[in-house]
Amino acid sequence: GTTTSGTRHMSKASIPKPLKPSIAFSLSSKARYFYADSSSE
Repeated sequence: GTTTSGTRHMSKASIPKPLKPSIAFSLSSKARYFYADSSSE
């Protein structure tokens, strides 16, 4: 129980950090695609 709780807590606190830049990069990539599409058209 303690191990699971500890791992769960660590995972929860560890997720937001790497996820934030990942989302930003994904959004940036999507925006670039949209702009590239608009420019191509």
